[in-house]
Amino acid sequence: MHVVLLLLSRKKLSYIVELIFIRNDQLIENDLPVNPMKQIKNCNAYCLPWTDVYNSTSKNTLLILNTGSHLGQLKTFKDTMDNVLQKIDNFKRNNDIIFLRTTAPGHEDCLKYDSPFPNHEAYLATNPTKEHFYKWDKFSLYNDHLATIVDKRRRERLQHLTLHDSSPQTELLDIFYMTVLRPDGHISGPECSNERCKTKIDCLHYNLPGPLDWWNHLLFSHLQNVMEEKKLERILTKPVDPLSYLNTSL
Repeated sequence: MHVVLLLLSRKKLSYIVELIFIRNDQLIENDLPVNPMKQIKNCNAYCLPWTDVYNSTSKNTLLILNTGSHLGQLKTFKDTMDNVLQKIDNFKRNNDIIFLRTTAPGHEDCLKYDSPFPNHEAYLATNPTKEHFYKWDKFSLYNDHLATIVDKRRRERLQHLTLHDSSPQTELLDIFYMTVLRPDGHISGPECSNERCKTKIDCLHYNLPGPLDWWNHLLFSHLQNVMEEKKLERILTKPVDPLSYLNTSL
């Protein structure tokens, strides 16, 4: 769905953070004209170029990627993610951190909900795995593939750390389970207050402020864990003087 860049630079004892948002609904790029404001599409939706922007900075970058709900087929999703990550690896930006965000489906009949589900069982009772016109039932397969990618990349990174030839650290920002509990808050929910949401039913996207704000809380919590892992990496990759063992034993 989208590309978010957080560029980090240090000034004395404080940090300066630059936020860049780029809309790319399928994580593909081409040379066709595109303009969301004029409704000019260059893919099934709007795919603005982003890789040159990402690679143009020398600052350490937190890159958040998501393909959204527009791909339709699992094979297309897999091929797209493989191509994107290969391109990122080719940039050799090993100090960056990549977050792959999972995708949450919409909720049927969201107009009748004004509160969250009490538990996951209540969500499952709505039969979310049935085949859906908008392919919402496929989102779990996409998310499972992302989890597999992240696990594989994390293991490969740990194996190559001491060679200083690792890919960027890749993490999973899994918003699925927390978001499926929120049938309330959608654009076409009971709190709808404008003509657009009254005339066009939208039970996939959310109002702001709303449930999506909690994704930021999850991101910040996950970043704290990542920083702890970074500290451990520095310890593991720190050169060791063999004589230090002899000095310790004497």
